[in-house]
Amino acid sequence: MKTKQFFLIPIIISIAIAIGFVLGYWGVGAVYPSKGASGGVEQVSMRNSDIGQFLNSTSVNSSRIGQVLNYIDKFYIENVGIDTLSEQYISDILSKLDPHSIYIPAEDVLKANENLEGSFDGVGIMFNMVTDTLVVLEVISGGPSAKAGLEMGDKIIKVDDVNMAGVKFDQNEVVKKLKGEGGTEVKLSVDRKGFSELIDFTVVRGKVAIESLEAAIMLKPTVGYIKLLRFARTTHQEVSQAIDSLTNLGMESLIFDMTSNTGGYLDQAILIANEFLPKESLIVYTEGKNGKMLAKQYSDGNGRFTEQDLYVLVNEFSASSSEIVAGAIQDNDRGVIVGRRTFGKGLVQQQIPLLDGSLINLTIAEYHTPSGRSIQKPYEMGNSEKYDKELLDRFENLEFINADSISIADTVKYYTKSGRVVYGGGGVFPDEFVPLDTTAFSPFMRKALSSLYLIKFVTNHATENSKELMQLTSMDKVEAYLDENIDVLYNDYIKYLKSNKVKILNANAAKYKNEIIPYLRAYIGQYTPLGAEAFYYTLSPLNEITSFAVKMAEDKSETK
Repeated sequence: MKTKQFFLIPIIISIAIAIGFVLGYWGVGAVYPSKGASGGVEQVSMRNSDIGQFLNSTSVNSSRIGQVLNYIDKFYIENVGIDTLSEQYISDILSKLDPHSIYIPAEDVLKANENLEGSFDGVGIMFNMVTDTLVVLEVISGGPSAKAGLEMGDKIIKVDDVNMAGVKFDQNEVVKKLKGEGGTEVKLSVDRKGFSELIDFTVVRGKVAIESLEAAIMLKPTVGYIKLLRFARTTHQEVSQAIDSLTNLGMESLIFDMTSNTGGYLDQAILIANEFLPKESLIVYTEGKNGKMLAKQYSDGNGRFTEQDLYVLVNEFSASSSEIVAGAIQDNDRGVIVGRRTFGKGLVQQQIPLLDGSLINLTIAEYHTPSGRSIQKPYEMGNSEKYDKELLDRFENLEFINADSISIADTVKYYTKSGRVVYGGGGVFPDEFVPLDTTAFSPFMRKALSSLYLIKFVTNHATENSKELMQLTSMDKVEAYLDENIDVLYNDYIKYLKSNKVKILNANAAKYKNEIIPYLRAYIGQYTPLGAEAFYYTLSPLNEITSFAVKMAEDKSETK
């Protein structure tokens, strides 16, 4: 990457000028970077005097861009919409850079940042459109809807007197109707079991937390499990609390699951890696333009889990901050990386706001693991199509099935603290490779899951039995309920599939019973107060990477 010289300052200037012509002014606080999303929080500061110097040194080429936009706006025979033209221009410019530098229009900025900020303004429910009916799957504890009195299983018939039942609304349209500015009201008319008429609720929208940690459970008496979805503003706090909770339950080994975690804030990755590493261990360092060292981050020795057995789970969709944590653990020989080669995103983005409220995510640095390797996979400037297709190429090359099929882009050898050889240039390579289980789903189960038959059936059962399910406040209670009812549930599900004319089932119902039942149990467990924890607990034996790590942890425990 360092051999590909590309001067970004003129591009930033031209973007500022283009936006400036639209708004009628420019050069006053035009570019103020803030903490970045997806993959970086490196601090950059630009003073007004810096911006003035940039503008004064604008090249002839960047001046031409501003001139052309101005002439089009003033003299072109048609009204072409200079705002739209400018946005297209900015997006086109950024598309000529690396695959992670992008433009985000003003109307999309809030949505783009919600998952990383850890909260949004809304009503605080999880829902699904089942047979054209808006069904409440979960009422978020302490959220606006919980305070108003909504319950799991409620069917929302109207939103602000607009009929929602029997109408094929797109889920995004429903979200727009329910979300809104904090403090505003939305009227919900609800059909609740046991009531003959609709019940009206007035919900005052407010902050709704978005948790980045989906499950923290004990899979075995001494083996804890944490499933991390993203690196958001509150991630370190959530993980710290989870480690404390599991330690109090007797955790001696931790399985830290970052499979399919696409990253987020860099500072949160550093804080989490710090929880696992002994004092003065290098976590990560970043290099900016022309190889300039920006920062080095070391552990402080105050982590909660610095000595016990640690297994970090990754796969081909683990990226960015996930790779920082995995690389730090691997290079410091602190734990075992289990799974498949990660995505390979080693570039750090900085959010740079523009005058109209839009922003650009601009790549400003590259991070390196403690051994010195960059895990960024190869890319061609301006060729995002090839870059986006890389995972498909890995699959077709059988890399997900056979570790020997993995191609190494950077053949330079790097060394962990103990002298083990590791490679960069294309993600983090696991210490223990676990192939993708291509036989995990039979043709029948693929059809059942992809067609949402299972989810719809379970949702119907959950709404009809919501009060009973909400009493299942421990895994023992969930397991007991499922043991007692699973045969009836299975038979009812078979009838439901037949009523939907799933022909593949007729000759194979008995054959697939053992395959169906774990998913019935998992999805129903998800509708209890335990939520995702019951789901992961039930399906962990069927997940090839998780089950491999559990066996490693148990074997290690037996040898102590």
